[in-house]
Amino acid sequence: MARKEEAMRKLDELKKSPVGKATGIVATKEGIGAIGGGAIGAALGGSLGVAGKIVGIGVALNGGIVLAGIGAVVGFLGVKAFKKNKTEKAEHQKIKDYGEKINNETRNKNK
Repeated sequence: MARKEEAMRKLDELKKSPVGKATGIVATKEGIGAIGGGAIGAALGGSLGVAGKIVGIGVALNGGIVLAGIGAVVGFLGVKAFKKNKTEKAEHQKIKDYGEKINNETRNKNK
């Protein structure tokens, strides 16, 4: 029992440390989706280049930098959309079940 309490205490200390807080933020489904999307974007854009002018100064970037950011946003929003869809389906099912319950009660009262 003492080992378990000691382990839980150490785990709480780790969660309160800056590294633990950062890990908690990154380890969300959205964070993992953003990291995955960024990695895919960087891999796909590695052979591309982007050139242009910013405030009159010529700028050239590796395409991986640009596509990594776009991929991260797409990954984050994609995971968020799937999560929202799943939540909405659960809500619709609850409403449907409640309506069915009320219908059954009404039918049983009339008999």
